[in-house]
Amino acid sequence: MDDALGVAAGQGEDEFALGIHGARDCRRRTFCRRRAGLLHPDGGRRRMGGVQPTHPRSTSMNMKPMAALAAGLLSIGLAGPARAETLVGLTTTNQLAVFDSAAPTGASALVQLTGLAVNERLLGIDTRPSTGLIYGISSANRLYTVDASTGAASFVAGLSAAPADATDPFAGLQSLAIGIDFNPVPDLGMSLPSLRVTTSAGQNLRINVNGAAAGQVTTDVPLNGGPGSPSIVASAYADNDRDPATGTTLYGIDQATDALFVQNPPNNGTLGLVGALGVDTSGVAGFEISGSGLAFAALTDGLTGKSSLYRIDLASGSAGLVGAFGILGDTAIAPPLLDIAAIGAVPEPQSLALLALGLAVVGAVTRRRPA
Repeated sequence: MDDALGVAAGQGEDEFALGIHGARDCRRRTFCRRRAGLLHPDGGRRRMGGVQPTHPRSTSMNMKPMAALAAGLLSIGLAGPARAETLVGLTTTNQLAVFDSAAPTGASALVQLTGLAVNERLLGIDTRPSTGLIYGISSANRLYTVDASTGAASFVAGLSAAPADATDPFAGLQSLAIGIDFNPVPDLGMSLPSLRVTTSAGQNLRINVNGAAAGQVTTDVPLNGGPGSPSIVASAYADNDRDPATGTTLYGIDQATDALFVQNPPNNGTLGLVGALGVDTSGVAGFEISGSGLAFAALTDGLTGKSSLYRIDLASGSAGLVGAFGILGDTAIAPPLLDIAAIGAVPEPQSLALLALGLAVVGAVTRRRPA
C-alpha cells in the first residue's frame, strides 16, 4: 500500500497534470498547426522536400498511465484488509452495545433487551453465517433472535431434547456460563443443528434453529481431555464464512487454566491445549472469530468486574489487549461483557482513502475521454 502511494506521490506535479491535460493540449496543437498550414491533410507535417508522417499522441495513449494508476488505487482500496470489526456486546445487565473492535471504549449507548420474561437473561449471542441474524440462548432454556439496534428479542423456540437423541437427552443448561457459536459448515444447508453451545459444567450441545426443528438439542460427548475439569466459558468457530469448501475449527476459552483450547472433533468434546492467554479471566467472557479471521475475546477481571477486549492469537493462544470496554468513552459506567458477536467489517481508514482517490482518478479519466 505504501509502495503504491509512493509511486503516485513521487510523480511530479507537472507530470501528474500532463497526464490529465496532455491529450487536450495535443488536440489543440494539432488543430492550430492544421489551420496554419503546417500539417498536410493526411496528417503529415509539411517540410521541405515533401511530407513527413507524424505520430501525434492519442488520447488513449495519454490516458493509459492514468487508467493504470486508477486501477491500482482501486484494487488497493478494495483489497485492503479490514483491520477492525463491528461488534455487538451482550452485558450482564441484559443490555446491548455496538462498538468498533479497534475502539472498545467508545461503545454506543446501552440498549435494553425487550421481549424476555421477568428475570430471564440472555447468556450468549452469535451471528448466524447463512442469514446474518443474531441468535441468543436464555437462562430459561429458550432460543431467541435479537435486533441489535432496538434490543428486541423475538422468541423462536424452547430448548428440548432432539427426538432421535436417546443416549443422553437434553434436560436443561447446567450452567449459566456458556459458549455459543454457529458452525458455518452445517449452517449453510439450513437444516442441520449448527448452533454449538458449551457450558462451564462440561456440556457439549448442538441446537437446531431451523423451522419446525428449531430448539431441538442434540447432546454430544461431554468436554474432556483438558487438565483437570474443563471449564469452557466461551467458544468460537474459525473460518466463519459461507464458502462450502472451507472447513472450520472450534476453539474454547477455559477459565480454570486461563488458556485457549481447540475442541477436535467437536462432537467428541476432546480438548487440546493451544496455549496460555496470559490474562487472568473470570467466567464472564465472550469469544468471537469473524468472517475475516480476526479473533476477539471479551475477558472480565474477577477482582474489578471490568471487561476488556483482546485480540486472540489462534496459533499461540496469547491475548493482546485492545482496550477497556466503555460506554461513550466512559469505562466507569460500563457493565461487564457477557458475550460478543461480529456483525460487520470496518475497512481501515487508509484503504478508504485509497479507494476514494482511485474513484476520483477514474472520474477524471472518464471525463477526459473523447466520445
